[in-house]
Amino acid sequence: MENSDFYYKQKPAFISFLLIYFFCFGISLWLIDSSPAISKEISRQFIAKLGIPRSNPLWDLPYGIIFSLPLLIYGIRTLLWNLMSSYELNSSEIRLLIGHLIRNERFFLISSFNEISFKQNLIEAPFHVGSLVLKAKGRSQLIIKGVYNVRYVVECLRKKVDTSYKYSNSTHPLPGIILLDLKLPKVDGIEILRNVKADRRLKLIPVVVLTSSKEDRDVIESYDLGVNSYIRKPVDFDQFVETVKHIGFYWLLMNEYVTDLRR
Repeated sequence: MENSDFYYKQKPAFISFLLIYFFCFGISLWLIDSSPAISKEISRQFIAKLGIPRSNPLWDLPYGIIFSLPLLIYGIRTLLWNLMSSYELNSSEIRLLIGHLIRNERFFLISSFNEISFKQNLIEAPFHVGSLVLKAKGRSQLIIKGVYNVRYVVECLRKKVDTSYKYSNSTHPLPGIILLDLKLPKVDGIEILRNVKADRRLKLIPVVVLTSSKEDRDVIESYDLGVNSYIRKPVDFDQFVETVKHIGFYWLLMNEYVTDLRR
């Protein structure tokens, strides 16, 4: 992830899954320990009443152990997920690496959410841990469980959401074209491009990348994100001015673009 004024990278907090572990492993251990008594009671209450002969293997099955297996499997899967997963957030992006044995990446833009909150249970609250709840502009929502300092994280992300909302509902006129350099001093140009294309009000504005970067991955990622043109910036100043004139002539005078970008 790119550098940002806010950055968070942690594994899911163990405390958030404590109730699951107590329930799954606690009851499983009790079922395993009580398996002889459970098997005897099931044989007396059910198998005998069904008229199944004593020679049938159903009389000797360890029912306590069998009943504990689903809880053990669920508890182990949750523990593996807890150990394998990690969260990475900044003020623009959310990157989740989650999974049990194999981790999968899930990527989200903060600008795609319009409401951010958190929730905690009685165990999490004293440790300042909780679940991050992000509601999208549709009806879907993303819940990230086991976030440390969850109140602070929410406050940082809300600043980005509030700023994006105010800008998206601004009545100021929009530019006819965006000239974007990928090598900027404090923020990555690819991140800006990603945010522009994710914004309902800005995504139809033509974006021309004008940069000194010669990296093939920058070209590929730019076009993958929807850039309209990628031009390598001339080193000579006069050539640079001439290039900008040609860009403006084509995109602002010859090119047909959406005139009402607010719809």
